[in-house]
Amino acid sequence: MKIAFNNYLYESIDNLPFPPKGSIPIPSGYTRMYHQTDPAKVPSILKDGLQISKSRGKLVGDPVGIWASDNPKGFYGDSSHLDTIEFKIPTVEYNQLLGHSLIERDVPPEDILAVHSDWQNTVNYMVKNNMIDQVKNGDFDYLMNKEYEHASDYDQYTKAIQYVKSHY
Repeated sequence: MKIAFNNYLYESIDNLPFPPKGSIPIPSGYTRMYHQTDPAKVPSILKDGLQISKSRGKLVGDPVGIWASDNPKGFYGDSSHLDTIEFKIPTVEYNQLLGHSLIERDVPPEDILAVHSDWQNTVNYMVKNNMIDQVKNGDFDYLMNKEYEHASDYDQYTKAIQYVKSHY
């Protein structure tokens, strides 16, 4: 199965609908990087790229730039409330600083490889574990109830279940 994302067309990994982190090929001479951000900012990032002018470093006394990591867990580690932007930069621009990198230029939209959200990981899990029929039959609808004991994951489960029900 072929999947298109941001001008990339790639083979699906294990027929999963969303590319796992690090699975989209990059050209030789490039380094794969990960930047975490508020999900509400993703549409403008996909349109305009990661921009230094939007950096919050100056607000907290950090250097101004795009903070990123070559670790798939990203700069902040695993974080369920942030989306991860996967992108590529020329390796010659890779400047590791305390285990992370400060990209000192804008990252254009065409260098963005994928956006990873927890709800997408949940969809991939459901597909990989043959849970689609159960989801479509409503077996997991209770996860979309804000009163459920794991309500902190409400958005993640709601988006995943709605995606499965509308795409399968």
